[in-house]
Amino acid sequence: MRFEFLGSLKMLTAIACCVLMTGCGKSGHADLAGTYEAVIGSAKGGKKTVNVNLELKPDHKGNWTVEDNTTEFRWEIREGSLWMHTVSGGVIVGEMEKNGFRIRLPGAEPGFFARVKE
Repeated sequence: MRFEFLGSLKMLTAIACCVLMTGCGKSGHADLAGTYEAVIGSAKGGKKTVNVNLELKPDHKGNWTVEDNTTEFRWEIREGSLWMHTVSGGVIVGEMEKNGFRIRLPGAEPGFFARVKE
């Protein structure tokens, strides 16, 4: 009986530690929630630019809007970078900077996303 109690106590302690570590690791990420905007141009010297709006929600979901097209994704912070996972399986990684983040997309200039609304 004593061994069963100790085994259960160890299991509860392990679960409690996992919950606390997971909760502590994500607490600061909610600060990133908000609406961001960037103007991104063509990397091939073209003069066309596109306004891109990005919404990061506190529940780690988000929307990426270019002109009239919106794509949903989920987001996380991994190794100090913003990772956005699209529904189709793609991953977009943004480099964190002081007042926002920078994203490099194929065929486009790097875009700096600045927060416009919390």
